[in-house]
Amino acid sequence: PKLDRLIKKIDELQNAGNLVSLVGSSAGASAVINAYAKRPNVHAVVIISGKINNPHTISQNIYDINPAFKDSVYLVPGSISSLGPEKLKRIMSIHPIHDSYVPVADTLIPGTVEKRVLAVGHAFGIFYTIVFRGSVIANFIKSLPA
Repeated sequence: PKLDRLIKKIDELQNAGNLVSLVGSSAGASAVINAYAKRPNVHAVVIISGKINNPHTISQNIYDINPAFKDSVYLVPGSISSLGPEKLKRIMSIHPIHDSYVPVADTLIPGTVEKRVLAVGHAFGIFYTIVFRGSVIANFIKSLPA
């Protein structure tokens, strides 16, 4: 249902003539990757400290609180494999130097653009990226041809 709502919103915005880019942080990263796989005409995707790899390492308590996240994160490998090299180049993965909640290795997707920010920690890394490195996100999105 959450993914369906996101897809519906993408369709609504694109049908109105808008160029759509997606940004997802932490658990939201899996949602935007899965949406991109279903709507590969999305312009760009940026994930910030996103848990993309090794979903089996996520605590069952997290999945109990957010069952939609479990469904989403387990869809990611198939979503990524459905994207070709040109589509992967439209994804930027941003992560801090160190994150004990989502290890850096779990944020990486081969073939995408990777950026590291000079921050430590999960929540602080996301905050720092959005507040102080928003221009990096905007420049990446603007750099891609429509």
